[in-house]
Amino acid sequence: MILVLIGASILSFVLVRIVPGDPARILLPPQAKQEDIDRMKEKMGLDEPYIKQYSQYVKSLLKGDLGFSYHTGRSVVDEFKWRLPATIELSMLSLLLAALVGIWLGVISATNKNGFADHASRLFSIGGISAPGFWIGLLCIYVFYYKLSWVPAPTGRVNLIRETATGGSGFLLWDAVITGNWDLFKDALMHLILPVFVLSYSFLAMICRLTRTGMIEVSQQDYIRFAKSCGIKKKRIIWKYSLKNGIRPVLTMLGMFLAQLIGGVVFIETVFNWPGIGRYAVDAINFLDYGPIQGFIIFMALIYVVTNLIVDLIYMVIDPRVQY
Repeated sequence: MILVLIGASILSFVLVRIVPGDPARILLPPQAKQEDIDRMKEKMGLDEPYIKQYSQYVKSLLKGDLGFSYHTGRSVVDEFKWRLPATIELSMLSLLLAALVGIWLGVISATNKNGFADHASRLFSIGGISAPGFWIGLLCIYVFYYKLSWVPAPTGRVNLIRETATGGSGFLLWDAVITGNWDLFKDALMHLILPVFVLSYSFLAMICRLTRTGMIEVSQQDYIRFAKSCGIKKKRIIWKYSLKNGIRPVLTMLGMFLAQLIGGVVFIETVFNWPGIGRYAVDAINFLDYGPIQGFIIFMALIYVVTNLIVDLIYMVIDPRVQY
């Protein structure tokens, strides 16, 4: 984990600096003189040699400091604290939807092997795996907002005219429930429908295929055949015996899906104007703001390595015979 994080810090430091452009010049007005640009570079610490810049960056990371965002005027840590609840709320609801619907579709597909439901779920899964998320998002906005007016405009988490200062935790649905603000709850939920569906679609499709494969494999085992021969009801066999063992690969992959979901919010938050860390990283790229870009990469690397560790531990608990 430590080696991966060190590698991520080096790559993020190098990659943002080989991108064409001068962040100091971008932050200043077009008529700025060279002296002003040099002073801005000195203020940003970009006038130092790269080795010294990297060493100072690592020292800041060890102190929990992810840098400073010059295009917002706040520290990256403060921005993350403000934006992370929006990303977590979107990601967790997407993971929940993907797990529930994906497992249900996988069971339906496995129990109707080569039937209409199986072919329909396969077509649905192929679409989710192959189609780009941002394209699906734009298509959903066009159909469900522009044409049908079933959902509100993609203006973020709530309507622009609504006051969102409620419970203070940053999780709007939770804050609305705690304070009894049901208008806010309804507004926030309506704004979540499309982003949650689009973000969960590809993972829902993968969970569906994994569940189907696991269920079909388990259904061929001797104990399932024995249960059928004993006259046990089909629904009991499916939901208690087949699903219990066929769902194991899905459960161990949910942690990886969560990490990928948080990484995938970059496109979804941009399409739906969602004020999370993904949108924050995209805005930082437009300004060549090194601090937020590097902070986002390090944060994502940390999520991935921690999630990998948790998944490995889950595998060891489920099957102690697995050697690492």
